[in-house]
Amino acid sequence: MEKLGEILVKKGLITEDVVKDVLTEQELSLKKFGEILIEKSLIEETVLIKIIAEQSGYGFIDDFTGAELIKEKPDEFYWKNCCALIKTASGTKFVFNTNNHEINSYITILALKNIEIVLSPKERIYSFLSEKTELKTIIEEENAGKEIDNALEIAILKKSSNIRIKKSLNSYLILVDTDLGVEIIKAFPVSIGERLINIIAERCKAHLKPRRSMDAKFSYESVFSKKKIDIRVEFLPVASQTDEKDYFEAVMRLHGLNSILSLEALGFDEEERLVLSEILTYGSGLVLSAGPTGAGKSTTFYAILKELAKKRLPILTIEDPVEIKLNEINITQMSVNDEFRYNNALVAMLRCEPKIILVGEIRDEETARAVIKAAQTGHLVLSTIHTQSAINIVSRLKGMGIPQDEFLEVIKFATSQRLYLPLCPKCREKKEISSFTNKTWLKSLKRLGIYEVVNKEDDTLPAYAYVPVRGQKCDVCFGNGYLSKKAIIEILPFREDTIAAIQAGEKVKYRTLKDKALKLFKEGKIDAGQLFNIAG
Repeated sequence: MEKLGEILVKKGLITEDVVKDVLTEQELSLKKFGEILIEKSLIEETVLIKIIAEQSGYGFIDDFTGAELIKEKPDEFYWKNCCALIKTASGTKFVFNTNNHEINSYITILALKNIEIVLSPKERIYSFLSEKTELKTIIEEENAGKEIDNALEIAILKKSSNIRIKKSLNSYLILVDTDLGVEIIKAFPVSIGERLINIIAERCKAHLKPRRSMDAKFSYESVFSKKKIDIRVEFLPVASQTDEKDYFEAVMRLHGLNSILSLEALGFDEEERLVLSEILTYGSGLVLSAGPTGAGKSTTFYAILKELAKKRLPILTIEDPVEIKLNEINITQMSVNDEFRYNNALVAMLRCEPKIILVGEIRDEETARAVIKAAQTGHLVLSTIHTQSAINIVSRLKGMGIPQDEFLEVIKFATSQRLYLPLCPKCREKKEISSFTNKTWLKSLKRLGIYEVVNKEDDTLPAYAYVPVRGQKCDVCFGNGYLSKKAIIEILPFREDTIAAIQAGEKVKYRTLKDKALKLFKEGKIDAGQLFNIAG
């Protein structure tokens, strides 16, 4: 039988170089070949599962419309093994995604009953199960602690990195952030909500004090992803409108959900990939990335680190917390805490004589000085910083007390990054908008200094203003109107002309996020809302 990699190469879906890279990683991670391809977005899961079904002689299904779950096994079995026994118009089928000992044993029994065995993408199976079951056998409702596990599993299933436990007037809500906004998972009486907050604090080994916020962390082993997830928790004191009691809300940020993708899979175009790949040629210097939390800065750096690791040079990372575990033998990852901060870790790290250093974030003058010093002494340093744009990094570091000339001596280039939702290319439409919306959008466009998209004669938006269409039976976006988030980046190389302009106090010319967002808008790839989010 042909190997999966050979089949995919023959079909032109991947290259032989990709096969070699995946096989190398497979030896380190012990993951399946197809699993690595999907994690790295090298192939769509639906395409891969179809090919595996053909290869193995199984059927394939990705539309569960009208199907009913047959409760021959406990819900826990279906969730744990990502499978389902279903009744459809064409008969009973057993649907699974990947085999294991339990699955193989069950298939043997079902085959004797002439039940059709079919494969399906993992997300489709879990979406079906989420409609037909509740995680009661895994998460018992009587136990408040299990409700937290339930919320975590749902967030992981939805690929959400944030869970919020928020107090309303007379209840607590569990919400998850999704690509399309905040989604309510469950509501509880205030007494149960307080218990949830206390359980999270216990897991963090944190002692909450009235009217004081607190930052803490804990780890969680996911049933769905089979991964260990590091969770950063911010406890926020909130005032009550009904009594004098002290209450808390919690925001849980999940780390470790992301996989290391290629720069192409992250959404960067060829020109951007070429510039970012320049990092691979640097022997020393500083590369900084700006943007808000959750903009994908670290994910981009991880993709670059993966390539740098091929040079077999010693690489050390300092993070708070470590977001993605790396398997390369020449990469060491350190985690900082309240007692062991970034600047302390950098001093300790330099004694280990690394060639390449990743510092999670520059938050203060001490860390900034340590990063500059490391770059001055022959190291290649990558780090992130909170500013709105690449050029604002200059004023941000000056504000931290770093002399401009000292900084300009080592900086190679700076970037600023955001994430955006591309319109679904299949079901997007050009729609006539109301006069009120037209006026609102025009006002926002003019505030941002964007005049290129306005019809000058009648002061309206142009014909290429596409809008998302939701609720359709679209096999590309599943009715969301948008595809998965992609990265958009502005890159400012610090070459001689750029440095001269900064030193002379002149405006630096480069392609900004606003320029790139406008191009996407003109091409009909994003709607006005995404344009404002990126450019505003």
